[in-house]
Amino acid sequence: MRTPALTQVVGAILRRDGKVLLCLRSRDRANYPGVWDIPGGHVEATETIPHALVRELHEELGIQACLQSSNPWTVQRAGRIELSVFVIERWTGEPSNRAPEEHEDIRWFAIEELAGLRLAHPSFEKLLMQALLELSSNC
Repeated sequence: MRTPALTQVVGAILRRDGKVLLCLRSRDRANYPGVWDIPGGHVEATETIPHALVRELHEELGIQACLQSSNPWTVQRAGRIELSVFVIERWTGEPSNRAPEEHEDIRWFAIEELAGLRLAHPSFEKLLMQALLELSSNC
């Protein structure tokens, strides 16, 4: 019996001025409706993980991301899903909700606003805090 292939997913923690950008998933979404999530999406069969991230950020937020590295900041695995997360600090364009069918809202959050947020995955609060704390320790 063959093991099903991993589903590759990419996500970005955009950080600016001590805040992270999150997207409120539409309540009509089949998976994780009505929760805050990092922007990103599925990797197409013909693309690399970094290319998928750049494409998704352009489609969802209208920005052109500048990747510091082709290696993700962290990789998380849940069942058959593998999420490659990149921290993005530089991009061109101003993030806006270019995918209203996917996201009801986008918003910047400071570290003290993360506690108690309904996030797409329980591990995201710690992950987002870690990304923000790394930012402040590098200043």
